Amino acid sequence: MNRMSIYALALGVFLTATSELVVSGILNVIADNLNISLALAGN
Repeated sequence: MNRMSIYALALGVFLTATSELVVSGILNVIADNLNISLALAGN
């Protein structure tokens, strides 16, 4: 593997992890907008 492949892989992992964690940060807003409980929005 060359150095560019490693950088591309690291960037892909970073973006995937970030997109997964963004939802937990705005879960209250999602639950409020959908008029459902926080537990139901988390599921």
